[in-house]
Amino acid sequence: MLFGFSKGLIASYVFPKLGAAYLVADPTLQATFIPVANAFDAMWNALQWMDSLGIMFVWMLASVLPQSTNLPWPVRWFGWVMTFGILVPEALFPGFLFVILLSPLWLFLLGRWMKRLASNPNPMVS
Repeated sequence: MLFGFSKGLIASYVFPKLGAAYLVADPTLQATFIPVANAFDAMWNALQWMDSLGIMFVWMLASVLPQSTNLPWPVRWFGWVMTFGILVPEALFPGFLFVILLSPLWLFLLGRWMKRLASNPNPMVS
């Protein structure tokens, strides 16, 4: 949530302020705003990847749980599909669309598994 807030702050506050300052500045000062805007863009991009990589780690971690946990196979496969959807460039494959479409289903199935696990903490005993 902190990364998301930081990204939102940069996108909604810093970039418009830089753009407004760039428009009213003289040409010599405008040249200094370009590297500053590039630095803020790089920082926003880094925060975006930090957020995405953390989520991908959770998807992969859930996907490699042992079979003894009785995690449903769609949760495993959807986790891998969403991970690769983030990693593959959009020009090659519209993977982010799969992430958007599969995330609610993945979370629902994971929640059902966790609810079942909470009602029977020892899955080996039925």
